[in-house]
Amino acid sequence: MEWITANTGVIVTAIGVIAAIVSVITEMTKNIGVLKKIPTILQVIILSILLWIVLYLGVCGAGILVFEWFTLVAAIIAGFITAYVSSYGWEKLNDAFKRYKK
Repeated sequence: MEWITANTGVIVTAIGVIAAIVSVITEMTKNIGVLKKIPTILQVIILSILLWIVLYLGVCGAGILVFEWFTLVAAIIAGFITAYVSSYGWEKLNDAFKRYKK
């Protein structure tokens, strides 16, 4: 858990980079085959979560982190945050943080 708090800047940067990647992949694939039939937001959510899980497993495989169930859950939660950023943009996320920050 200390790793997460110590590397908050890295995590926020990763959310931004993965959100950009998700946006590009979604725009390129949303009108292809089966993906035409599902809602775009569902595609964004699934893609975001999958990319975070792959990133997390890659970091564990590189020996930077030790695999633990709660950090996997944190990666899945980061996937939902990334999907939100990809779908509604940084402006809405910034508004949400401002609203709850007191």
